[in-house]
Amino acid sequence: PVRLTVSRQTAVKLASCFQSLPELLAAAIPEPGSDLEEKVRHLAELSGITTYQIGLMLQAFGLQSAPLLRTRRRRMRGDDEGQMEEEEEEEKDELHQVLLEIGPGVNSALARSLKKLCIGRERTTVSNCQDLGQGIVRVSFGDISRSFFVGDGSESLPWCGQHYLLLPSSRQSWTEVARKRAMAYVDQGLPSSKCTSHDQAARHISACAKAFEKSNSRELSTRSHRGLRVRKGLAGVLGLSRSAGGKLPENVAQDLAERLDQRGSRDVFGLASVVHNLRRQGEAYVLNVNAKQVGQERAAAVKALLLG
Repeated sequence: PVRLTVSRQTAVKLASCFQSLPELLAAAIPEPGSDLEEKVRHLAELSGITTYQIGLMLQAFGLQSAPLLRTRRRRMRGDDEGQMEEEEEEEKDELHQVLLEIGPGVNSALARSLKKLCIGRERTTVSNCQDLGQGIVRVSFGDISRSFFVGDGSESLPWCGQHYLLLPSSRQSWTEVARKRAMAYVDQGLPSSKCTSHDQAARHISACAKAFEKSNSRELSTRSHRGLRVRKGLAGVLGLSRSAGGKLPENVAQDLAERLDQRGSRDVFGLASVVHNLRRQGEAYVLNVNAKQVGQERAAAVKALLLG
């Protein structure tokens, strides 16, 4: 689901309820004419995800008529007179949220600065994530992400592909840090930036999140965004298929996704349309779109990926 620009947290939570991708798709993409509201409520109850987020996810799959049921969470709060009142909290649209995740071992001063900088920013959600590597901060929107590591340059190379934010330290001279930065960039293309404090490092990461927010807003205001997003997400899913020749190449997956998406309708498109047609026609559906470099073996691999 992450490849379809579903938020990472929601995708992981739903995926954990199933043993495989075919099992997930069998549960999430019903046959045409099915009651989508009932499907949304069932998946929400199964996964513990709100009905609104499930609706967004089904729309990302290509079920345009999936309802967005606004379930409100209720919590109790005390007023000045000590009485308890109900306070309603509307949930956020996570599909269009930038997620800033703080991994284990991140300096507490840096974490506090990040949370402070993101207060009041509706499009950015800050959370702790124990699945990240030690000392990593990740900014993501859908399947696009950027990871940061804040250190003093004493870490051994290679630097794991993260963008390094370097702070001064008595353990490491800036001359040595500069040498390592140059080596990392020339030998491996690994970027790094010099920071004078944890606050400056936090501002650097926050700026990345803000850039994702702006990019997200521009995309949402573009009428063709839905089609582009769907095709990109579908290509990412198809690229997971494997045949005897290996993984489906990116350019082949992109061409196949564009051809398959053209077969969709206004209400059912993208991944949902592909799953519906594979159920009816099998791998012949994939072959009939005449995608480049997609023969019997790769068509069978796509079917196996999505239907099992």
